[in-house]
Amino acid sequence: MKASGIDSDNISGQDQTLFNVIKGGFEPLYVSSGPYSLTFAKNTLEKDSHLIFNENNNIENTIIRKADSKDNSKSELEIIDSGFILWPSLEFNSPVNLKIDTSEIHTDSKTGIFRKDENGYTFLANNKLDKAGRFVLAADRKAPSVNRVANKINVTDNGSALKQISLKAEGKIYNLYPIGKKDFEIDLDKILRFTQKREYDITIDTSDRLGNSNRSTIKYIPTSIGDLRILAYPVPASDYITIKSDGLLFASKALLKIYDVSGRLIFRQDITGFSEFIWDLVDRRGRRVANGVYFYKIDVDGVEREGKLVVLR
Repeated sequence: MKASGIDSDNISGQDQTLFNVIKGGFEPLYVSSGPYSLTFAKNTLEKDSHLIFNENNNIENTIIRKADSKDNSKSELEIIDSGFILWPSLEFNSPVNLKIDTSEIHTDSKTGIFRKDENGYTFLANNKLDKAGRFVLAADRKAPSVNRVANKINVTDNGSALKQISLKAEGKIYNLYPIGKKDFEIDLDKILRFTQKREYDITIDTSDRLGNSNRSTIKYIPTSIGDLRILAYPVPASDYITIKSDGLLFASKALLKIYDVSGRLIFRQDITGFSEFIWDLVDRRGRRVANGVYFYKIDVDGVEREGKLVVLR
């Protein structure tokens, strides 16, 4: 291995250390610069690969400053150290392990390595490098933000990205894992699927990949049906049958149809806006139905449910 001071990126105007890996494709390799150490497994690099490291590891590093000045990613990061650069054309056959000597840089538990590209910063959760690029040491001390529009929740984290979202309601916990995403939308109606149209208290817990967390509580009233569960009783019936579902309250259109065992439609009723309907065992011609088995079908905004009815006087 040999090293020489060469400015090869035409950005910073400062010297960098060039490591020419003569046997990189055949032997394990260990290199270090400042507080950073990289361990390459055997055959990770092709022969004659090149690595570039910054020798000056501080916030005033002009490479990072110039790159950051063009950053429109709305990053929440605080750059702790300018890090290092791996030669852009470098290809890895296996991940490279990175270690940081924290005695040289004052860090805390909310600090990690991020890859910088045209889309902003990407957190490397396991300190393994799978491709070349620019890398910085940065702190993320800001918890994910939660914004609500109607019955949809948008969770955002422009630092280390999201890890987990938990919704707590009515004694139940709904866990979501949008790991690595910076924006995530939650449709409360689809996730919670409540069937009663009333007010609920929802607790939202969010966390990112560097351990920042946030808790918020909202009031929520469902705007669409969840699980459409139909109750029909009594069984058997002699005078009337009650057909009930809280999910009917959400419907813009709900249609009840009742058939005999031959499949003939004997009763039809629009039940939009009702949570229950009482059938008096009379068909659509006004005649009392005979003893026997009948079948109902309810269509609620395109969602169908079927069931059996029994009449016995």
